[in-house]
Amino acid sequence: MRSLIICLLGCVLLLGCREEQVPGIENSGLHVIGNKKKLDLISLTAYPDGGFLLGGNSRRLGNQRLIVSKYDVNLNLEWERVVGGSLDNKFFKLTIDKQGNIVVAGFSYGFGKDTVPLNEHKWWNPYVHLLTSDGQTIWEISPPVSGGAGQGSGIEERITDILQDQAGNYLFSGEVFGSVSSSIHPVIFKVFKGGDSLATYDYGKKNPRGKMEAIFEYDQRYYAFNYWRDADTDDPQARVFQIPNWLGNSDLTISPVWTDWIWPEFRNDRIGGHKQIRNGNEFIYNYFFANQVYRYTYKQVDNSIQGDWLPLGVDHVVLTNTTFDNHFLLYSEDGEINELDEELGYLNSFKTNWKVDQMCKLSNGEYVIGLERNDNLYLVHYDQNGKIRSHE
Repeated sequence: MRSLIICLLGCVLLLGCREEQVPGIENSGLHVIGNKKKLDLISLTAYPDGGFLLGGNSRRLGNQRLIVSKYDVNLNLEWERVVGGSLDNKFFKLTIDKQGNIVVAGFSYGFGKDTVPLNEHKWWNPYVHLLTSDGQTIWEISPPVSGGAGQGSGIEERITDILQDQAGNYLFSGEVFGSVSSSIHPVIFKVFKGGDSLATYDYGKKNPRGKMEAIFEYDQRYYAFNYWRDADTDDPQARVFQIPNWLGNSDLTISPVWTDWIWPEFRNDRIGGHKQIRNGNEFIYNYFFANQVYRYTYKQVDNSIQGDWLPLGVDHVVLTNTTFDNHFLLYSEDGEINELDEELGYLNSFKTNWKVDQMCKLSNGEYVIGLERNDNLYLVHYDQNGKIRSHE
């Protein structure tokens, strides 16, 4: 009987049958994780032990908090943490550091009132929480980032990237609200590995209209990629610059490592951006659109930049994610999920008639997909061929 139920579930999800089934069967490949009104599923990330991490926003305890859950390869929940300040919080990024610890980053409205170091503003400021592999808190901090006086709306602020340096410290890129300019500032900030000190650089002092997209490492040096719109012409410009070797001094000048390069076709309908490192010395940033990609390639060897439009071979893309092996997962409006390699070549494809909220490729080559139906959220386990996997 159980095999029949699992078969019917596969029919509903993969073939688009209209017969509605009840999910959440014990030991099946589909698990209920919450209601859309109480949970925003933002991130699914493969963990090196074969399982995965779920990250998002939880409203089960009233105000919005950050939630992190660890599952094994069979979708069994191992642990769950709800963290952040006592008021509203917003999840943005989750990464796994070199020690297997989990770095959770977002924004917090109110964290720091009774913590050290104190955050004097207590508004929408960056928030970082470091967890062990079994979900125990190592430290948490809300850095009072330079230029972000904290009176932002919580809508435009972002954490875009996280990178652990050779010394074990953490670099973050993103944007904060600056009260002096009353605009969003692109920033980079650093939290030392003990969580007890930080340094920050407010790039918005020079250009508050920009976005800070990513951080990357080459030969023990660290670089950032950002873009902005020219104040006079409104043309978009992109640059890579070297991040200074902070020693607790936040008042250092960043010098660009290449000449400004204008992309005249920068559009507002981009879906997402993802970075890549190729051959150890080429930094790539991909802006995804509905059926194509704009790819920036920076070569450190000759300090050059190139921009190219590339076809996706997939139409109506509405959601993207990267995988542990530097591939891309794309979800289209018609329910198709595609895996593409580093050069955007086709690898795999399968379909669902439920709305996809997030996607993840596990270390064994299988997939976990976060699906939404009738305001409920589910995790579904697919094998390497795109078939729902039974856990019997």
